[in-house]
Formats: sequence, C-alpha cells, structure tokens
Amino acid sequence: LGALTALPAVAQKSADTLRIAVNDPFSVLDLYHFPQDEVGNFNRATSGTLIKLDEFKGQFIGELAKAWRRIDDKTIEFDLRDDVTFHSGNKFTAEDVRYTVEYLKDPKSKMRFADRFSWVKEIQVLSPYKLQYVAVEPKSTDMITISQQHYIYDSAVHKALENGADYGRVSASGTGPYKLVSLDRNDGVKLERFDK
Repeated sequence: LGALTALPAVAQKSADTLRIAVNDPFSVLDLYHFPQDEVGNFNRATSGTLIKLDEFKGQFIGELAKAWRRIDDKTIEFDLRDDVTFHSGNKFTAEDVRYTVEYLKDPKSKMRFADRFSWVKEIQVLSPYKLQYVAVEPKSTDMITISQQHYIYDSAVHKALENGADYGRVSASGTGPYKLVSLDRNDGVKLERFDK
C-alpha cells in the first residue's frame, strides 16, 4: 500500500493529458436526463450556470451573468455576459436561458427531479443580454438552485435534435472551460480545453 501511494498521478504529460478513473460508466453527459455523480463531475467542466456559489467567501459570483438584482420577492433580474461562446461557436444569449428553462419545465421532457424547475413561472427576456427569472411564489433557495442546478443548453443545437435527451450523447455544446470531444460507455469521456 505504501508503494502504491508513492506513485505519481496518472498523467500522460507528453500528450498533455490527465486520465481520471470513474466507477460508473455513462453514455450521456447531461445531468438533467442522467443525474449521476460521475456525470456531474464532467458536466460542471463542460456546462455553465448564470452564477456560482463561492463556498469559501459565502457569496454568489457571476459565471454567465455579470450582475443581478432582486426586483421583488419573486423576481431576479440578470445582466448576462455578451462575450460568451458555446463550444459550437453559437453566441450565448438570454434566449438560451429561456429555452433551457422552458424545456426543463415541459411535462413532455421526461426527467427525474423535474421539481427543480417547476418553481419558475417564466423567464422574461428583456434584451439579448438581460432577463428576469419570475417564480410562481417566493422561494428562499432560488439563487442556490440557479447556481447549482440550472445548466444552460445551446438552444440552436438542442432544438435540432429529434430527442432532447440525446443532447449529451449525440451532440453537446456548453460554455465551460472544457468541451466534449467524445463519449463512449467503454472508452470513456474525452474532453479538451476550450479557450473561448
């Protein structure tokens, strides 16, 4: 055991590659349709949310949003970044947020944990880079829910799929620092750095 712990991390420096072992292989990189811990680790690297929680400082920080304000007890307004590009090359806009939340709220979108999205009454798009989340009723955990459970789809890519549940299997386009190159249940997940 002592000899094993002294071994270096499994990396292929010559190929600029880090290899990570997973316990449960998966065939789709989409937390909405496949809510599994292993998927979550990769999903967070490839997809973005409007805000993140900085757990060390105990405050929210922007990711796809650059500013936000509470309008009333049911409405949060977000100013979005205008310099974000999806892995597909499509520009990120407020329409992508509206589309994602409407898809997730749609009863035809069969998924576990649908109640994570039913609290949203609507997404009001005010401009290409400004929107409002409007809740059905006041929700004390709205900001943490948005930060941890509302990953945004590339609406143009998602709309083109016959089955929306194939987004993380057939084609995935996120805004994260890594993009999906390939996904195979036997060969694993291959990501590469996304500089945009």
